[in-house]
Parts: sequence; structure tokens; C-alpha cells
Amino acid sequence: MFKAIETRPGELRRVTTITHERPLHEVKLAVMGEPLLVQTNDEALLAAAVDTFGRFPAPPADREPLVIQVLVRGGARADEPAPAAHPRLRVHNQRHLVYLSVGEGNTAVADIHAGFAFAMLDPVLAQDVSFVRHTFIESMPQILLGGRGYVAVHAACVVKNGVSLMLCAPAGTGKSTLAFTCLRHGYQILAEDVVQVRATPPMQLWGLPWKFHLLPDAVRFFPELAQREAYLQTNGEWKLELELDVLYPGRAVTQAAAGRVIFLERNHDLPACLELLSAEEARARFEVIWSWDLPWPEAYEQQLETLLAQGVYRLRMDGSPDDAVALLDELVQTETT
Repeated sequence: MFKAIETRPGELRRVTTITHERPLHEVKLAVMGEPLLVQTNDEALLAAAVDTFGRFPAPPADREPLVIQVLVRGGARADEPAPAAHPRLRVHNQRHLVYLSVGEGNTAVADIHAGFAFAMLDPVLAQDVSFVRHTFIESMPQILLGGRGYVAVHAACVVKNGVSLMLCAPAGTGKSTLAFTCLRHGYQILAEDVVQVRATPPMQLWGLPWKFHLLPDAVRFFPELAQREAYLQTNGEWKLELELDVLYPGRAVTQAAAGRVIFLERNHDLPACLELLSAEEARARFEVIWSWDLPWPEAYEQQLETLLAQGVYRLRMDGSPDDAVALLDELVQTETT
């Protein structure tokens, strides 16, 4: 739509009105230790946000909330069902801005400095609430945490007797399988894929623990999951999704003191082994998920050096997750005696 605006007598300029979707619903939640305001024009997506973040403890009342908007174009979802598969998620970053896209009609922009993000979705994609939750609702607030003193680490994290163990490994190494085995042996779960380290004193570990994801072949270790159906993730992998509060009530924990860092390696030719790494090797191995265009604060470096100084180990796994858990049990026992 064009509108004529008079600038000077006898002169007109034509401008375009940009389409603006209005959020009709909002809810105040929390993400890690920060307040979160979710706004949307779709009730099902609002419910998905509550399911994702509604179990975090109340954050400090004096903090400005992070704000995300998840908007469906046209204000209504399509009548036709969402396709069985979606285009791959693509992420681009420039300075303090992060851009996410799925196909041509589904995009999001997160401003880390402003603590604000919004997604604009095609009505057809919005039908797949689970996909939208994983791709946009879960990710946008965690991106914004980068402006609140949090650093993301690609790791699982388990807790036992107050001792946290951060399990670091590349995708496919088996950290989720090991974390779930720990759960079956009495551990609590803080995270199964991404740990948010609050890199400002006092240093804390935070996670999103309630939904757990395993590769379908993990049923060879966990036969009780054999009847579960897998779903397609945004990275193209099929995963089993488990609701921990149903399977193991009370085992999900959102926060823990920083403990030990464990680097996982697979080696089927040698027995399982846990060994302490030197400070130099530990620092060389440790990686964080960080925007390379944003400066890395010296205070963050000092906090992460403190984390690594508490003890970093290499856990060589021989194919039996139960054997690996037995070694972790010995480490926890040492820490608590």
C-alpha cells in the first residue's frame, strides 16, 4: 500500500507501509536465570513456550526481561498440514545480530545487545508446533543470553551428590547416550546438548533439561525405548524425544555449581579409562559457542580458566556406557569424601 505525503507545497513523496503483525498473547517466563517475555499471535505457540520455559525458577525481579516474538504471517495458521520434512535451518551472524532462516518464508533475527528477537513464520510451517519450538522458541532466548553474561558450551551435563560433570564431545561421540545412562544410575540431568555457563561471578551452569534426545540406535542400550518413534530434527538427524518428568520425575535440574569437565573419546580397542589432563591440553580442547564478531571479555576468560582449573579429564569409552558411568561414579565419590 502506498501513501502520499506532502513534503513541500506542490511536492509529493510516495512511501511504502511495511506489514506489521501484532502479538495478541504474551506470557512472562524465565530462561536460565533471566526473565523472559514471550509474545505471539498464535495460542499453540504460546503454549509451546510455556512448556519449554515454564519450569524454570523465578528470576530476580529487578532484571529487564529478554523479549522474543514468534509471529505467524497473516495472524492464522494454514488449514493444510505442515510437510513431513522442512528445509534445513541456516544461521548467519554479523556483530551482535543473528539471523535464522528455514526456507524462504520463515526467518528470525536476534539482537544480542538489545535482548530482543522476533521470528516471522509461514502459516504452513506454524502448523508444526514441535518444529517451531525446537527451531525458534528454544533457540532465540539462548542466543540472547550472550548479552547477559552467559557462554554456551556444546556439552551434556549430569549431577550427582552435588558434583556436576560437563561431558564435552563432538556430535556422534555418545555424550547423550552416556548422559542417559547416568540418569539410569541415579544421576540428575542438567543438559544433554548445550550448557549455558554464567561467566560472571558466581559462576553457574544452567541447562534446558526436560526434553531429552537420543539417536534411534540407542535402543540397543535402552530396550525400554524400543517402541518410541523418532522425529526429524532441524540438523537433518532423526532423534527419539523423551519427556524426563514422565520417565524420571524429579531428575531434571536447571542449575548447578561449576564442577568437572570431561572430554569424551571413543576407543573400542582399549578398556574404558579416565585420566586427568594437563592445564595446557585442557585449554586447547575447550571450545565455547560464541559470536566471533563480539569481543571476548577478559572477565569471561578468567572465569573459564577457573572452571578448567578445578580439574579436566579425558574419558575413553570402550562401547559400554555402563563401564564409563562406573568411572564417573569413582570420580564423584572422590569429590565427595
